[in-house]
Amino acid sequence: MVTRAHDEEPLVIGWREWLVLPDLGIARVKAKTDTGARTSALHADELERFVARGRPMARFVVHPLQRNRETFVHCEAEIVDE
Repeated sequence: MVTRAHDEEPLVIGWREWLVLPDLGIARVKAKTDTGARTSALHADELERFVARGRPMARFVVHPLQRNRETFVHCEAEIVDE
């Protein structure tokens, strides 16, 4: 998440930008910007649901580099909404 001081100029970004998702272990992935969107999506393969410590979780694989199926990251995250 990008945080800005209240009195700073708005952050200008392009329609595609590299971003980092450290909680998922993803060092770099290209994302498309949609200023009107209320949600975001991340393409994932090998999706598996499970429960850990009483919480619904998802385990999945992300290929962070376009057209590169050899580079992948195994991820786990809590399911917070559907």
